[in-house]
Amino acid sequence: MFDAVVVGGGAAGMMAAITAAERGKHVLLLEKNAQLGRKIRITGKGRCNVTNNCEPRTVIESTPGNGRFLYGAVNHFTPQDTMDFFEGLGVPLKEGFTTADYIAKYAMPYDIEFRPELPKTLVGKVAYRVLEEEEAERQALEDAKNS
Repeated sequence: MFDAVVVGGGAAGMMAAITAAERGKHVLLLEKNAQLGRKIRITGKGRCNVTNNCEPRTVIESTPGNGRFLYGAVNHFTPQDTMDFFEGLGVPLKEGFTTADYIAKYAMPYDIEFRPELPKTLVGKVAYRVLEEEEAERQALEDAKNS
């Protein structure tokens, strides 16, 4: 039984799965690609740019167009918080860079089940089926308690 199902093994999906697992949840991480973080692997010329080592104000000012929409998010979870998150997992950083392989490697000791290479059309169906099974199992337990 899973406590959480995360759809997508990109940066946000991995972070959500790790955070849920750190909070004691059994997590299912669904991804259409064979590897986690496929897109972040190409950032920073292959070095996986996880953030910029700067103040939140600089992130907002450096965003093309109107970066003010980032104000709440970047002040709530700063670039330093991002670096602390990865370093807390044991992922070595250098000038804000690491590798996606390290991120995937250090995420796996948590209670996260990774199901790779699901066709995009199946990812949502698998997540829905898992949630249906979870609900049926919860209902069966509830019925057993009440009888």
